[in-house]
Amino acid sequence: MKKIICVVSVILFFVSCNKKVEEINTGQKYLKDFNNSKKMEELSNKVLNEGDTIAFLEMSDIYALSSHQKEFLWYALRMATDYEYHGAYYEAYFILHTDYDIEKHEGVNKLANYYLLKAYELGNKDCKASIKERFNQSEIPTSKEYWRTFN
Repeated sequence: MKKIICVVSVILFFVSCNKKVEEINTGQKYLKDFNNSKKMEELSNKVLNEGDTIAFLEMSDIYALSSHQKEFLWYALRMATDYEYHGAYYEAYFILHTDYDIEKHEGVNKLANYYLLKAYELGNKDCKASIKERFNQSEIPTSKEYWRTFN
């Protein structure tokens, strides 16, 4: 009986060692999705034609995790302006804002702050920390008030 258990154990050991484990990291998975034109077209149509927030979030993940986040800005702006989706306004803020070379990017940061305020006004809960960071004052301006300061 001990011999049988030993033989079975050895066989199982070698069989399990020979199995190839296919490891795909997160970036590779999302890059594969990004390069899948059929999937991306379906998601794009849902976002642009229907205002589908689930498709928007999936596309956002695919673009961000495949290192194409900046290319997603157009979708974020369309979803924000066409469907007043607070998550899209916040995504536009997230893509545009920078803390690097602030003076050089002042105009872009102001635009990013405007989108942050729009997200806040529409009830986006994820933007509260960013609001406190960007507007460290007791009274937060409305997006319309802030827009007037651009000139």
